[in-house]
Amino acid sequence: MIKNYPQVRLGDVADIVSGYAYKSSDFISMGIPVIKIKNVVPPYVTLDDVQYVSPELAYSKEKYVLKYNDILISLTGSNVTQFASAVGKVGRIRYNEPSVLNQRVGKIELKDRKLYDYNFLYYLISTYDFQYKLASEAKGSANQANINPDQIKDFLLPNPPLPIQRTIAATLSSLDDKIELNNRINANLEAQAQSIFKRWFVDFEPFRRGAFVDSELGKIPKGWQVKPLYDYSQYINGTSFKDEEYSSEKKGYPIIKIVELKNGITDSTQYCDCDKEEKYFISNGDILFSWSGNPETSIDTFIWHDGIGILNQHTFKVIPNIDIEYGFIYFLLRYKKTLFTRIASNKQTTGLGHVTIADLKRERFVYSEKAIKKYCDIINPIFDEIFNNLMENRTLVKIHDALLPELMSGEIEIFAGIQKC
Repeated sequence: MIKNYPQVRLGDVADIVSGYAYKSSDFISMGIPVIKIKNVVPPYVTLDDVQYVSPELAYSKEKYVLKYNDILISLTGSNVTQFASAVGKVGRIRYNEPSVLNQRVGKIELKDRKLYDYNFLYYLISTYDFQYKLASEAKGSANQANINPDQIKDFLLPNPPLPIQRTIAATLSSLDDKIELNNRINANLEAQAQSIFKRWFVDFEPFRRGAFVDSELGKIPKGWQVKPLYDYSQYINGTSFKDEEYSSEKKGYPIIKIVELKNGITDSTQYCDCDKEEKYFISNGDILFSWSGNPETSIDTFIWHDGIGILNQHTFKVIPNIDIEYGFIYFLLRYKKTLFTRIASNKQTTGLGHVTIADLKRERFVYSEKAIKKYCDIINPIFDEIFNNLMENRTLVKIHDALLPELMSGEIEIFAGIQKC
């Protein structure tokens, strides 16, 4: 933590509001999302796999209604021996729609912004040192540890002058803002690409002046074919790992599981220092298709952008066939996400579903080498920009993660907006 500054008790500058214990009978199919522990996925709060309550119930308990920029902390989780899922994970709301706070999640509310900076507090409690200390104070079993708001409020925080707090926070926020901007740009690019894809290969708008013929998918342009999805690419499933193949010292290569597809390589990523076949290795630009897990949150297609790793089972590395380009395959699989979710849901057991090679062989799509090449002339710059933004975010995250402990420890001194290294 920051040295040479007086300390202040967290509870003197902020309060922690515990969430509401909604009953199972309160949940409905659509409405206001309820944020639970599983939705606190540092550095954000996600809306993946949420349950809902009615607007009437949500707004009848106003203090549990969440807003943009709120800081949430999990009050239950693993203890410090399983740090990847430990209690005390911190996430920030970066969506604009209303949601409400469930039990065992706390919302941090600053008492007086003239005494302490809210953004500085967020970055401070996100540091490894603070997270580790918090997890160490939790009580309970390895898999069910708990900490209460009063315990957290007893933690001591460094209390540098407010201008220094704001300058440190602004330095880190500038990186986060750029990451969020890139994410918004990519979301917009994805929407544009999907719109073009649908116009070309579902509605056939550029080909309406030509002749159409009957097919098993309905009317398609004359000269086009219908092929199984499986025929477009090679699908190489990831490998499994024995207990002795995991490296306790994080040597070797990172093991890329579904959590890494979503969050990149983090401190909780496991490593393998062993021999694996070359086909299981992935690198930047590879297309990965996670085919097993929660149908709503895990079945998806990704562009890998976090360096060389070893692909875990339950994810395909997708290699386009010789006459198909990466951009087309990526947007084809993304377009089919709704279909894949439905397939996985129909097979769902104990919360998990899957999409198999047999499904990819069964499902059909139209094919025209000429149309695909023309489409890729349009779409490849969009695909490349999405990939470049992902790579830039990777660099920004690494800079952020390196700066955070240095700024908070005082190794890099900040004086009212001027850094002194």
